[in-house]
Amino acid sequence: MCFKCGEKWNPSHQCPPHISLHVLEEILDALDIVDNIEDQDSDGEETPQQEVLALQATSSPQQVARQTLKLLAQIGKHKVLILVDSGSVGTFVSEQLVQQLNLVTTACEPSTFRAADGGLMISDKKVHRLQWFIQGYQFVSDARVLPLKCYDLILGED
Repeated sequence: MCFKCGEKWNPSHQCPPHISLHVLEEILDALDIVDNIEDQDSDGEETPQQEVLALQATSSPQQVARQTLKLLAQIGKHKVLILVDSGSVGTFVSEQLVQQLNLVTTACEPSTFRAADGGLMISDKKVHRLQWFIQGYQFVSDARVLPLKCYDLILGED
């Protein structure tokens, strides 16, 4: 059976342009919504429904897709992996890279940042005017120091 339309599946199967009524009934049964909706009370008047089910084929225009891009760059002669992340609130450099390259850090006001996995990380140092190179171009960024695991540098909205 096709998981989209419920019809018999074979290698040349194509779903019909409209969803069958039995597929919608199965969805409603699975969500247990049919049993929770009262049609009318004893007076024949309609009662307000408690739940609403909305199906939408495309994503909401208010949702902004997070864009990321991985780059290979250099700091001095050392190759670094950079994540360009449109959803990141700032630019961050990994503690490990700071130690490995003996980068000069300055103390800053401690701030807590939430990682993509939901974990919290505290930053109380930053590297001022960190120079990095990619394809012959030089860039300079102020970067907070964080215990990053997968990337050497994360470039955010700043």
